[in-house]
Amino acid sequence: MQRRTITAIIPARLASTRLPNKVLIEIKGKPMIQHVYESVEQTQGIDHVLVATDSQEILDVVISFGGYGVMTASDHTCGTDRIAEAAQVVDTDLILNVQADEPMLKPKHLIPLISAAQDEAFQIGTVITPIDNLQEFRDQNVVKVVTRIDGSCLYFSRGDIPYQRANARDFSLAKRHIGIYCFDRETLTELVSLPHSPLEEYEKLEQLRWLQHGYPIQSVEIEGDILSVDTEEDLIAVRKLM
Repeated sequence: MQRRTITAIIPARLASTRLPNKVLIEIKGKPMIQHVYESVEQTQGIDHVLVATDSQEILDVVISFGGYGVMTASDHTCGTDRIAEAAQVVDTDLILNVQADEPMLKPKHLIPLISAAQDEAFQIGTVITPIDNLQEFRDQNVVKVVTRIDGSCLYFSRGDIPYQRANARDFSLAKRHIGIYCFDRETLTELVSLPHSPLEEYEKLEQLRWLQHGYPIQSVEIEGDILSVDTEEDLIAVRKLM
């Protein structure tokens, strides 16, 4: 089978309630989004990288470090809608959705998903990683996922799943969901036209809309975590680690 082309799209916006303008905050002399862009650009198997934003300020920064970007509508409610709009201007088979607030992202985190996406039956894929401690397992800000034996996703939740009835402190089967997705182009177009689903509204997780409408999501497990920057404390931690 001929290799399927991949375009990585990084949705980015200035609005952030907990850490304003976070994607433009400097870390080691570079704005956060530049760290993400350069890591994606260095990843083998990715043909093009593009930032999708509703901010002229973000677009100007991306252009200033030699990156590519496109302006999108300002009324998108999620990153998937934003990348679907941006995908209209590129000729590609697959779209990789990478978050703009993960400056510690490395090519090794993306390559397993890129490889899985080359399967001709592939529609949607995402990344999961082991959960390290009980506090993380019980944290409602950490999205957990349980999978079938073949790795396809059964359910995502902010709750502590799966619940071990005999030992509520056992989280050995739990996995953490990392918000990196890869989509078949045609599937992405279909997803953004779906009506919101009850489970999605209940947990505030858009991937539950796709599952509830019958779309399979393949998971790819990687080693280690990818620390996203949502708060000032996260930023301090990332600066220390980098």
